[in-house]
Amino acid sequence: MAKVDVKIIRYDEANQNIEGIKGSYGQLGEKQAAFTVIKNLLFVNLHKGAKYTDAKLPSVYDGFIQLSNGQRIIVTDSTLNCNLPSNVTGFGVLVLSKWN
Repeated sequence: MAKVDVKIIRYDEANQNIEGIKGSYGQLGEKQAAFTVIKNLLFVNLHKGAKYTDAKLPSVYDGFIQLSNGQRIIVTDSTLNCNLPSNVTGFGVLVLSKWN
């Protein structure tokens, strides 16, 4: 099982005390996808032909990723499974299960 290892940085009183940016942030760009955490949201951009099998995301509530061909990928138990055709992309916003 692969892990999507987004390096999440927490900004709070002990780390860069700036009210406007309190929360968690991080990003990971890969050949097949880009993952970005901003506060309590995980943004997922799947590139054309992305393939993931049992990839563990950061802890998120169940949700879905919308594909450019109108289909959806259901994300459950913070696990991403997809095998996109070479002309299909995907985008989704998932909510972190641990609020900041």
